[in-house]
Amino acid sequence: MNQSKKKYLLGLCLLAIFFTPKIYANSKFYAGADVTHFGYKEQYVEEANPIGLTLKIGQNFHKNLAIEGRVGLPLTSDPVIVDYYGEHEINVEVGPTLGIYLKPSITVEALRFYGLAGFTRAKITAEIGGYKFSDTDTSPSFGVGMDLNIDKITLNVELSHLISTDEYDLTALSLGASYAF
Repeated sequence: MNQSKKKYLLGLCLLAIFFTPKIYANSKFYAGADVTHFGYKEQYVEEANPIGLTLKIGQNFHKNLAIEGRVGLPLTSDPVIVDYYGEHEINVEVGPTLGIYLKPSITVEALRFYGLAGFTRAKITAEIGGYKFSDTDTSPSFGVGMDLNIDKITLNVELSHLISTDEYDLTALSLGASYAF
């Protein structure tokens, strides 16, 4: 699938969040933000751990199923040492990111345990010696997380595998909060 078709499909999925009729009577929209600690790993490079801010909006269509769209922005880069024909320092930054996910879940008391399955598009930027190089990839994504529900506020922790290519893998550990409308 070419890049323009992927962008079009991802855009349609995000619009579906806003214009899909409610399927479940207690359906709730929610919005929130996560602080995301990325793990970027490729051959010849130690793992880079830049930080990002992820904004999310979603809808619970059923008590055990939600759809969620996310946009991530870079907050920090992470300098790493590359040992390839000598040692070189590279600053790695993740973002912007864009994703759409299904979130099946099980609720036990105030805790909700969920899975995450969908697609992520991420831009990785590396800077070495004043030169910047960027690459953008789209990949199937998966993860697991836990929500703590306190009235309309939800606190969450999540571990996800966002991008997997022949060149690198991108994982994320996120902590955040959201508000149900």
